[in-house]
Amino acid sequence: MQRASNTQQKKRSALSLMACVAKKPLHGVYPVLGEGVVLFGGSRVIGASKINDNCPVAPGATVIDTDVPADSVIYGIPPETAWQPTRHNVIRDVFLFEK
Repeated sequence: MQRASNTQQKKRSALSLMACVAKKPLHGVYPVLGEGVVLFGGSRVIGASKINDNCPVAPGATVIDTDVPADSVIYGIPPETAWQPTRHNVIRDVFLFEK
């Protein structure tokens, strides 16, 4: 099996990041994303969802009409979408920005 080159791997990871979506239903209701929210590949935030500050959304996770507290890791798909508290600082560690 041939291994992908470094350039190919970078392109794939960029494409997976672009596959994240934040959608609105036909009713004109938009999701609200706080500061330091990261949507990883294939994750979706749909409807009247509110994701508060410092929350990474795991790859493939789907959030529909849900209010997620700050400092949480979000994972799973409905009806089993869940979150757990995290001490990880997304703004500092992912965006490399210190407040």
